[in-house]
Amino acid sequence: MKYIGKLMFQRFLGAAIFFISAGTLNVPRALIYFFVYTALSAIVLYHHDPELLNARRKIAANTEAWDKILLLIYVLLGFYGVYAAAGLSIRFQQTETSLMLFGAGMLLMILTCFLSIWPVMENRNFESSVRIQEDRGQTVCSSGPYSYVRHPGYSAILLWSISISMIFGGLAGIIAILIILTIVIRTYFEDQMLQEKLSGYVEYSKKVKYRLIPYIW
Repeated sequence: MKYIGKLMFQRFLGAAIFFISAGTLNVPRALIYFFVYTALSAIVLYHHDPELLNARRKIAANTEAWDKILLLIYVLLGFYGVYAAAGLSIRFQQTETSLMLFGAGMLLMILTCFLSIWPVMENRNFESSVRIQEDRGQTVCSSGPYSYVRHPGYSAILLWSISISMIFGGLAGIIAILIILTIVIRTYFEDQMLQEKLSGYVEYSKKVKYRLIPYIW
C-alpha cells in the first residue's frame, strides 16, 4: 500500500502540474486522461506481490551510479515534465490533436498500463532501479513477455510515450521524445551490466535477441 500510495501521489502531482501550467481546469481531455490513467494504475497494482512492490518503492544502496542519474531524468520527465509541457501547450493555445488521434492515444495508453504490469507479474526481481539483487536471489526471467524482448517494461514505456504524444500533442511530444531517448540509453547500459554480472544472462540474450522492439533492436 505504501508503494501504491506513493504512485498515486505522483499521479496527482502530475495532474496538478498540468492544470497549473494550463491555467485552467476546463480541459476535458486531460480530466479523462488523468482519471483513467490513475484508476488503472491503482487497479493493476492492487493485487500484486507486496514484497516486490515494497522493493520497488526504494532505491537500493548498490544501485548502479549511472542509473541513479538516468532514473532521476526519467522520473522528472515522465512523471512531471511531460505534463508541464502539455499544460503550457494549452496555455499558449497550441492546436489540440484530433479527436480520433486522442481516442487512439487513450486506447494505446490503456494497453500500455496492462503491458507494463505483465513483466512485474512475471519477474519477482522487477525493481525500480538497476542493480544485481544478491539479497533477493536474482535470476534470469525468460517467461511471459521476456520470451519476446529482454526489457518488456521499457518497451511498455516507449508505447506510453507515443500515446502521450497522441493524447496531448504540442510540447508534450518533444518531452516524449526525450523520455524515449532516456529509456533507450538506460536499456543499453542495463543490458550490458546484466551480461557482465548476472549468471545465465548471456545465454538468455542469445535466445531472446531483441532488447526493446522485436525484429528491430
